[in-house]
Amino acid sequence: MKAVLYPAFYKLMGMLADYPIPMNSGIFGLIDRKVADQIDSMPERNRYIPGLKTFVGLRTETIYYDRLARHAGEPKYTWKKLFRYAFDAIYSFSYKPLRLALVSGIALLLAAAGGGSAIVGASFSAGVRSQLWFSYALAIEAFLFISGLQLTCMGFMGEYIGRIYDEVRQRPLFVVNNVHRVPAATKPYLVPEFASAQTAEAAPAASQLVAADPVNGSKPVVVMPAPAAA
Repeated sequence: MKAVLYPAFYKLMGMLADYPIPMNSGIFGLIDRKVADQIDSMPERNRYIPGLKTFVGLRTETIYYDRLARHAGEPKYTWKKLFRYAFDAIYSFSYKPLRLALVSGIALLLAAAGGGSAIVGASFSAGVRSQLWFSYALAIEAFLFISGLQLTCMGFMGEYIGRIYDEVRQRPLFVVNNVHRVPAATKPYLVPEFASAQTAEAAPAASQLVAADPVNGSKPVVVMPAPAAA
């Protein structure tokens, strides 16, 4: 059974995921300390490790090996835990389940609009209005419109919930691979123009003089240099 469900899950995950997650990647793998620290820094609790490794986005290599049968013991993951882990993976890396309500609602509204146009056109005939199916058609049309409107509103709510979920997970906007530092730069992440501006702003502070106030005794007072004449 697992030999059939595992490939089916990875194919479904590949269609639903917002990030390209490799097929049959699994949890087992070798990761660098940089990747481990990056994953540990993410505060989310329901972690799908193959997806998080892909989300970090550093260079990866694939090593193929023969997966042998289990030598001893029993797997600790029951069917309930496996299904929960699968749904955690989908919910953590896909917005498509949230957008399903929006797409379904819009489809129902379009169907209601098309059916409503046909009913309005048929209502000009007195013979059609007197038939029993016309009343059923009106009821179905009202049901489609109300259902489509409800699903569309739920889809808009899902879009907001998805963005709230992004803020709660607090995943980094980007991952720094390497930092190249210049020995003379105290803040290497600053652009040269901004660094020069900060140096110019700090220059007057370095030329301030501290003197004793003759009125208040030894309380220091800051004496600023006089501005240059225009």
